[in-house]
Amino acid sequence: MKTNYLFPHRFRKAGWWMSLPFFCGCAYCLFSGHAPEPFGPWLDEVCVTGLAVALLFIGFSRERDEDECIDRLRMRALTWAVYASTLVLIAGTLTLYDTDYLYFTFAYFFVVQLLFIARYGWTLRRFRKEGGA
Repeated sequence: MKTNYLFPHRFRKAGWWMSLPFFCGCAYCLFSGHAPEPFGPWLDEVCVTGLAVALLFIGFSRERDEDECIDRLRMRALTWAVYASTLVLIAGTLTLYDTDYLYFTFAYFFVVQLLFIARYGWTLRRFRKEGGA
């Protein structure tokens, strides 16, 4: 099976290590309203970019035992994540206004990736528990 679009397996661990500080930085920028003085105005850009790359590494790294079945699980999880995130976007657009909607759109940048990682991890764990691999 040809999976040129996936990162090597070791990128997943790097993604998990990167995600924690960048997630904390994004949460700080979102809820404090300003960056701390030594970091200047670029902290939010660095944190958003870092979190996006970290989630990309987590979600799109090869498994140790990559095969067609794992590829199909990944594709189904991605499809489910797109559908679910679209429903989240519609619900947020219909119910949130003003500054709350602005916060929602900031957090929504990562909804597809987070839902994909959660769904893929859950289905892969269930698949392996049932004896699939």
